[in-house]
Amino acid sequence: MTWQTLTSVLKGSGTVKSVSGVGDKAMAGAIELDAQAGSRLVAIQGAGGTLTGDYSAAAIAKAVIAALH
Repeated sequence: MTWQTLTSVLKGSGTVKSVSGVGDKAMAGAIELDAQAGSRLVAIQGAGGTLTGDYSAAAIAKAVIAALH
């Protein structure tokens, strides 16, 4: 899977917004929050925030990325 694939999937589900402070780059859509840290991709499914404005799943993504290092 690539960052471009994740972007395409999220855009297919609706609005996508960038989320700062998570890995090298991150984005949230209606269905999940995706982050990239180096060559690793993290997808927190069911944690989209564009419908509610809640990006609390970013903390989960940060913890997963930290555990991978």
